[in-house]
Amino acid sequence: MTFGLYLLLTIFMMLLVMVWLRSLVVRRLKPDRLLGELRGEVQGLVAELNQTGDRHVSLLEDRIDTLHGLIRDADREIDALRLLLENVSVSPAAQTSPAVEPTREGVAAPPVESLPEEAEPLEPEPPPPREEAIADTVRRLSDQGFSPERISHSTGMAIGEVELILSLRKGQRWR
Repeated sequence: MTFGLYLLLTIFMMLLVMVWLRSLVVRRLKPDRLLGELRGEVQGLVAELNQTGDRHVSLLEDRIDTLHGLIRDADREIDALRLLLENVSVSPAAQTSPAVEPTREGVAAPPVESLPEEAEPLEPEPPPPREEAIADTVRRLSDQGFSPERISHSTGMAIGEVELILSLRKGQRWR
């Protein structure tokens, strides 16, 4: 009888161990947990992609600002040259009979006009001064609770510049 009791007790213990192992395996391979881990990894990858995208956008915005500055400088130079051309006057003697000089090929060269002596070369205008306290304005607006997007829109700055100013102050990156 004791042998039968030990055998029953052993079978019962084995069943308990099997149920416990099965529940452990099911818990470890639980689909919700695996999905949670995968979602966490995907969110991490998305965050990295967003940071890389923000960095690239910031670089592009800086290059666009540089190009806008170059275009403004070129427009000023063009305007200065147009004004200089308008100020150039031809002398009355040159108006009646232009001086034509023959060339080696026998074709006359166009008359050469010189600039009047009283015309002064025009200096290009310096770019308009940018507010010195723009960083203080950005910080003040942030302290008042405005988002970086709103600050960017109201100051006319690129969002990357606003985020840079705010991150330099607080040591964090805005999202």
